[in-house]
Amino acid sequence: MRITRDDYHGRTKITKKEKKEPLKEAPAESPAPLEAPTSAKAPLSTSTNLPQPNKNKVDLSVKLSDTEIKKQLSILAEETMHQLSEENKTLRDVEDIYLIFKGQMMVINKCRLLTVSEQQEQNAQVYACYYKKKFELTKLEMKKKMG
Repeated sequence: MRITRDDYHGRTKITKKEKKEPLKEAPAESPAPLEAPTSAKAPLSTSTNLPQPNKNKVDLSVKLSDTEIKKQLSILAEETMHQLSEENKTLRDVEDIYLIFKGQMMVINKCRLLTVSEQQEQNAQVYACYYKKKFELTKLEMKKKMG
């Protein structure tokens, strides 16, 4: 059953048959449910209700220049290559790291943060590192199976 504004404010009476009948007079004792809370503090305006950290984050993202964005994205690619080249990684770990990188690159592509050539260059570097590590790990697994 849907409650309308009139139902909520007590202007209509709902019967068991779900028919709405207008009330002859509004109930005197029912408090207005949408009144502002009365407290010692003045209510904040809607523009100041946002938490401060979110405002700072938005401001910081707006202030980034194209060169800073490209620098951060190249750092992302370098970190991914570093993670891929770490020792004691399983084949599953390497595939997961590369899958995460591919997802990040899809977002970067969608937002058009890099040119096509820059994105292809980063993809090629990370893919080369991924393929090399994957080849090494599959080679090790084959040696373990053989002997």
